[in-house]
Amino acid sequence: MAGILIALIGTGWVFMINVLSFIPLLIALHRFKKRLPKVEADNTKASPDVAKFLDGFRYIWQHREMAVILVMSFLICSLGMNFSVYLSAMTVHVFQGHADQYGFLISMMAIGSITGAMVTASRRSSPSFRFMIYVAAMFAVSCFLVAISTSFWAFAVLLILLGLSLQLFTTSTASYMQVTTEKRYRGRVMAVVLATALGSTALGAPLVGWIADFLGARWAIGMGSVTGVIAAGLGFWFLRKQAQAEPR
Repeated sequence: MAGILIALIGTGWVFMINVLSFIPLLIALHRFKKRLPKVEADNTKASPDVAKFLDGFRYIWQHREMAVILVMSFLICSLGMNFSVYLSAMTVHVFQGHADQYGFLISMMAIGSITGAMVTASRRSSPSFRFMIYVAAMFAVSCFLVAISTSFWAFAVLLILLGLSLQLFTTSTASYMQVTTEKRYRGRVMAVVLATALGSTALGAPLVGWIADFLGARWAIGMGSVTGVIAAGLGFWFLRKQAQAEPR
């Protein structure tokens, strides 16, 4: 929708519409806050088993499969989630397009993301560790196909697959962490997971931009394929190590 509006009325007006779209949300949050029950302050001393700030990191380190998933998430999100960088570079430098083409590409990727969210929500069972490895491999393949596509329309269609695999991985990671974490540590563990995903994306953005400038936009997307392969390989290595340790 934003891509279409940018082409019709301009970027500035789309920013203003985005500002106005927050007004109903702020009103809803304000009304919701009034309906929350008041909780009396507890002046008793905190029990020793209350999770502290760093307990989220300690909990993840004690559960090695979570630590592996966190590293996989860092690898994939650092380069793969910077689609705003490499898609803009592809639009301008490869396909010689403008804002409307860029908005169309973002929309195609969003179709895959929405589909991935619906697939994850429709699953009856929580995602397994092996499933996340397969999704990481799927992400690597989709990045490679997107990077080598020469036609604009082939590139746009393959972005659906890229958005699908990326959304499947991120939502499956969050679901796995929530389900397998003890309740009292869940908030801190999820904070670490979200900080890793968003922080790695911010850290990887300058690298993706540098690769797009000096090596080309296709190489910027291709590096996402490399990190996907590394993440999937790390997951397979951990599974194999676990299988070897089980008879012992």
